[in-house]
Amino acid sequence: MTKKKKKNKLLHTALAVIAAILLWIIALNETDPTMRKNFVNIAVELRGEDALAEQNLVITKYESHVDIRLLGAAKSLISTARTDLAAYVNISDITEAGTYSRSVISDIFT
Repeated sequence: MTKKKKKNKLLHTALAVIAAILLWIIALNETDPTMRKNFVNIAVELRGEDALAEQNLVITKYESHVDIRLLGAAKSLISTARTDLAAYVNISDITEAGTYSRSVISDIFT
């Protein structure tokens, strides 16, 4: 083989490998792409109100609804509905009156 033919063969092999890698990445993305799904106005449940009541404490103001944004595999998110979501705040560790900030915890039931 001449040098020119060897160089062309090497170039064609490199291009074929690059094309195969690109097609593989595209195929992976197409079979289960990542997507976002938004759920608005999800009710927030207060957990631990009994512990507050035992101490004669009450909640006077809280965000009763939240918006939840999920990012994940399209196959999973397409079948996820509002009824699969729950949001709650645990307030059982509050022992005295005051202003508190608590994180909303969300669960997905599938």
